[in-house]
Amino acid sequence: AVYFVLARLAYVGGVGGMLLAEQRRQAFTRNAGVEAGWNRFRRIAAALMNNDGVAFVALGAAAAVTTRLLLGTGICLVVERDPIITAKEVATLDVLSHGRAMLGIGVGWLKEEFDTLGIPFAERGPRADESIRAIRSLWGDTPEPFVGRFFRWDPVESHPKPVQRPGVPIMVLTDVERTYQQLALVWGVIPVLGPHCETYDEMY
Repeated sequence: AVYFVLARLAYVGGVGGMLLAEQRRQAFTRNAGVEAGWNRFRRIAAALMNNDGVAFVALGAAAAVTTRLLLGTGICLVVERDPIITAKEVATLDVLSHGRAMLGIGVGWLKEEFDTLGIPFAERGPRADESIRAIRSLWGDTPEPFVGRFFRWDPVESHPKPVQRPGVPIMVLTDVERTYQQLALVWGVIPVLGPHCETYDEMY
């Protein structure tokens, strides 16, 4: 119910969009230097909503009670997801919202979280590159095969297709410093950089 309330409050208040984060799996071992701050954040977030919920389900609920609010993720860790499932979930949200979806992605920063999923932390950059290419290929009008380092499949039909063509806008929400232009060239997306930057090369 909290998602309906938040969406309606944002909508009535004239807020332009609603972004929800997605936590695929929580790691409990962290650098001691950030532990206290993280615990405080979790308490605040828990007081507002179940922040371990499924973002796309909650956003679909928000779509049902709004007509103009932009709906998206801030962030979705595509490197931890199956791109076929991600493509379908994002496209479904775009259909339910009549073209109001956006996909805010990140590459991740917490090594322990990757360890719990069995994904090499050093591969998160290449995985993100490939995931975005795979998702966009599934949003295309005709089935096509995909062959990559991490994912591959024969020509497949993926439905629904996004209302927005050629696909839902993708925005990189990251702390990567290595120029807006390079991120745009590699991923063809809008980079939004944070204040605590690492270098782009450190993801590869």
